[in-house]
Amino acid sequence: MTLASAQSPTGKWVAKYSTDDEAREIVLALNVDSGGTVTGYVLAPNYEDRIVEGTASGAQVTFVAEREANNNTRRRSNYSAVLEGGKLKLTMPTGGNRPPQVFEFTRASAEAQAPLPPAPPKITLAAPAAVRDNGLARTPPMGWNSWNKFQGKVTDKVVRENADAMVKNGMKAAGYVYVNIDDTWESARDSQGNI
Repeated sequence: MTLASAQSPTGKWVAKYSTDDEAREIVLALNVDSGGTVTGYVLAPNYEDRIVEGTASGAQVTFVAEREANNNTRRRSNYSAVLEGGKLKLTMPTGGNRPPQVFEFTRASAEAQAPLPPAPPKITLAAPAAVRDNGLARTPPMGWNSWNKFQGKVTDKVVRENADAMVKNGMKAAGYVYVNIDDTWESARDSQGNI
């Protein structure tokens, strides 16, 4: 369906929001052609998503955007938006179990936006020189931590019993050599403020 120019979401859109420490904004650039195909990008403070596919029909806009991710992979995110009374309400993807967030965007320009410049090329670093083995850190630091089970109920007896158990069950021989008394060991302060 071809969008009437008055209804077209083509242009630059801006959403302003606040975090605990500062005011921020998200910029959304949408270009919609006569067939309803959407291109553009989303620029947020911590990332930029480039729209790789999308459609607009009436007041509805849906698109898929990609960004660079770890290990030379790309992360794809699904967005949806609705144009209501001169505002664009964009449902932003979120990770984990958090519900999606909806941001209200105000049009900053009705002009088609230029695409983002290409991402800078990845740099290749030379392989580091071999490091002589000195016997340290052959395994990650491994051991027992009081907090996971006992939290604020740690006692001398509990610590000693668990350290002895690490020796008896072979964990010490396997490299579990640390006993970490995590929090609450310090008890309280005396009348002079000493722990």
